[in-house]
Amino acid sequence: MKKIKVVSYWLEIRSDDDSIEHEHESLVKIKNAIYRHVDNIDSCQIKTEVVSVCEYCGRNWTEDSDKYNACCEQDEMDQEKRLRLN
Repeated sequence: MKKIKVVSYWLEIRSDDDSIEHEHESLVKIKNAIYRHVDNIDSCQIKTEVVSVCEYCGRNWTEDSDKYNACCEQDEMDQEKRLRLN
């Protein structure tokens, strides 16, 4: 008979603002505490998911180009400057 066996648990922490980028040190402390307080842990990892966003407006990056996303006024102005230089 088939049995379902749990092999891992995930603790996922998400934030819509930039504060999450500065939390790595806290996550390392949590990870070390897990090793101290939970028996029979083979592995505890900190995994990071990243997304590309516009440096000016923070919108998700949707274009193939690394320089132009057409998402905000400042991005448009930068693109116009690049075109004038070429």
